[in-house]
Amino acid sequence: MRPITLVLLLLSAASPAVASFEETPADARVFGMASAGVALADYSQAGSGNPALPAWCEEQSASAGAALPFGMSDLAATAASAGYQRGRYGLGASLVTTGNALYRESTLRAALGARYLGSIAAGIGLGGRHLAIERYGSAVAVGLDAGVIGSPHEGITVAIAAENLNRPKLGASGDEIAQTLSCGAAWRPVGQATLALQLQAQQGWPVQLRIGQEYRWRERLFLRAGFSDRPNQASLGFGLAWRTLRLDYAARTHPVLDLSHCVSLHYRTLSLPRSKVPHAAPSVRTDPRSLTRVDLNTAVRADLLLLPGIGESAAGLMLALRDSLGGIAALDDLLAAGGPGRRALERIAPYTVQQFRPAAAPHPVDLNTATAEQLCTLPGIGPGTAADIIAHRSEHGPFRRTEDLMDVRGIGRVKFEKLQDRITVGP
Repeated sequence: MRPITLVLLLLSAASPAVASFEETPADARVFGMASAGVALADYSQAGSGNPALPAWCEEQSASAGAALPFGMSDLAATAASAGYQRGRYGLGASLVTTGNALYRESTLRAALGARYLGSIAAGIGLGGRHLAIERYGSAVAVGLDAGVIGSPHEGITVAIAAENLNRPKLGASGDEIAQTLSCGAAWRPVGQATLALQLQAQQGWPVQLRIGQEYRWRERLFLRAGFSDRPNQASLGFGLAWRTLRLDYAARTHPVLDLSHCVSLHYRTLSLPRSKVPHAAPSVRTDPRSLTRVDLNTAVRADLLLLPGIGESAAGLMLALRDSLGGIAALDDLLAAGGPGRRALERIAPYTVQQFRPAAAPHPVDLNTATAEQLCTLPGIGPGTAADIIAHRSEHGPFRRTEDLMDVRGIGRVKFEKLQDRITVGP
């Protein structure tokens, strides 16, 4: 064992618990971005950095990695994680172990997250920590974590996450595990580039600034760089993707110690997202089933479930919005009406078409004589609302003025203003 390694291990064993269980590199992608991953919209790592991420990332994934902190084999770390997302909910679990038979730290995490309104997700997690020191025994502590992530504007995500909210104590000694608070933002100015910023405060240490960036070249090569202060460290890394697999490597400098290295293999159920293209190839393939692009105006629930990231709840919401809108002319119609979030719509865009052809009808539409089919040609009027209009005039008599349409359930001032130039009332 090298002398410096022995010194580090002895200091870890002798110092308070807040100095134990330091952050361990486990994912080479984020390690290459200076570990600024709390707000990365396409990064889950089973919620180890933010318990809300498994619900936000809209993918099923698994990864395994290994790290060599400061080039010291006695501090070698291994990690494995898995994430599962369905509908609004996401689950994640990860295991990281560091050290050797003399001194070993292990952390097992589990996270549960839920997404709300398509633009925000929140999650809670548990982190079980086990410390084992030869001839001194072992100790266990369980911490409570929480996190939130949201998208206030297209291409921008912000997040905040906290670890060890319950101030867990390690074993009989009663030493506290350090609490951590992370705040960050990520920005995608173009489809191929990502810029991440994070501030991290840990109990007993000054606030650390982390800046990371990633550039995707030709869908298969990822180039990454990052910087963090206190201490000043620079990171560089790259990734190679092939279908559903991605191999990542990163290295980080230190003012005094040697380079740290990290390598990981990441698997996800879907191929890496393509750059946004208005019209993709007319036919795409999902694994294991193939399908011609889905027409959102004629698709049934089973067709929508074939789309990537669309579960039962999202499919039901899309069908309901299609009926209320009277048809989908563009994916942005779903976004404006409170449907799936922009990331979900960007993912399904290459797999869909919108052939919106409203039936011909006399204009303006007479509310007192129009059929259900003619009412459905109005913007925002689907079969359900058309039936309500017909039921209202049958029960209360003919409409006397167009403003009376706001008496129908589901039609407010905003929707009426979109309709008033296209409707009239006859005798």
